[in-house]
Amino acid sequence: MTRLPRITVAPNGARLQKADHAALPMSTRELAQTARACHAAGADAVHLHVRDAQGRHSLDPDQYRTAIAAVSQAAPGMGIQITTEAAGRYDVAEQLHLLQTLKPAAASIAIREMARAPGLVPEIYATASTCQTHVQHILYGPDCLEQ
Repeated sequence: MTRLPRITVAPNGARLQKADHAALPMSTRELAQTARACHAAGADAVHLHVRDAQGRHSLDPDQYRTAIAAVSQAAPGMGIQITTEAAGRYDVAEQLHLLQTLKPAAASIAIREMARAPGLVPEIYATASTCQTHVQHILYGPDCLEQ
């Protein structure tokens, strides 16, 4: 049986700004338009980073709900993965809160970031299991494999 590759796009990240690339999608509208274009080009899923009113990386569940709804409407059938990336702004409890509150279908979780609060790791995985959240682990290097 042959399985076709799945393509996930990550159009914006946590740190870059419009000054870095004028076409960087930051608003909900821009994320939805980018997702639609990528889906039309063959992407199966989008990895989302949402921003606050000042354009900073955010883990706000309401901002994610709004972005997920916009992407779902613009690109029906496209998978949506959120990030729990701390980006130097959030602690592990805040990352866990996002998972517990949003209950996303898919989320990326950095091993290095979870290691900052080992006592919360079982709760992170229990939440993902209970919510049926597909977890993509972010590994920044070989040390993450050891963790």
